[in-house]
Amino acid sequence: SSRRRHTRFRNVTGVQTCALPIYDGQLLRELGLPWDEVAVMGDDWPDLPLMQQAALACAPLNAHPEVRAMAHHVTQAPGGHGAAREFCDLLLMGAGRYRELLDGHLQTPDSA
Repeated sequence: SSRRRHTRFRNVTGVQTCALPIYDGQLLRELGLPWDEVAVMGDDWPDLPLMQQAALACAPLNAHPEVRAMAHHVTQAPGGHGAAREFCDLLLMGAGRYRELLDGHLQTPDSA
């Protein structure tokens, strides 16, 4: 997605297939990212180790209570209903890129 391209996001889903290489540092080494530049969203117990390590941990509104308690931010939207979009918007705002990217989507060929 456009949000992911502009923030260097990598789509990570599934603990067994993708999250373990992040937790052991393999993916972070490949990307050249330290833990203090990692943001993660989790909703259940298997996500807790990643959330402990990440600089910013987010949980959707309908995440397990223990996950919400560990999160730095809990979205207003539940998972599957805009929580990931809300998290991406939060990251773009924090990076100072939200307005610029939104304005780019508002331009039409005759307004450029």
